[in-house]
Amino acid sequence: TPENQQGYGDVSYATFLSTPVHSHPNSPESVQMSALTNSAVGVSWRAPADMEEDGVNSFLIELSSSAAFDPSATVSIEFENPCNAVGKCGAVVESGLTSGETYFGRVTARSPYGYSNPSNAAVSNGEVQLFSCSTDSIVIDGTSIDCGSPAYEVQKVIQEL
Repeated sequence: TPENQQGYGDVSYATFLSTPVHSHPNSPESVQMSALTNSAVGVSWRAPADMEEDGVNSFLIELSSSAAFDPSATVSIEFENPCNAVGKCGAVVESGLTSGETYFGRVTARSPYGYSNPSNAAVSNGEVQLFSCSTDSIVIDGTSIDCGSPAYEVQKVIQEL
């Protein structure tokens, strides 16, 4: 029974409101990557099915010359809203890559509640080797892209695949 200077009072109990527990988002699906030029890689994936519920607001793309994704050998770039209305996502990484180098790739979803587990690219051993742009166009899944196209055009083609 509580007591103060005015005497004893009635017992009261605290009421706690439950709040929803949020966890990190689910991982991106069907991650693929292709060499576009001697210094650019196109990456495509499907957004997690519960992307809106999880509050996914960006995706982290990591390309590394190390299969273990050693930070000193990894290029990391975060993209906001790289997905179309049906959950097909794509981006082009153009900086920090070296011609002729072999890269491993993965994509991670980000929400206010944290990062998902990374999804590795589904190419041979999860890697792609950059090449020189010596032809007039590049073909990705049957779609032709002019060699040297601006990144935003390549990204649009990747999203439509």
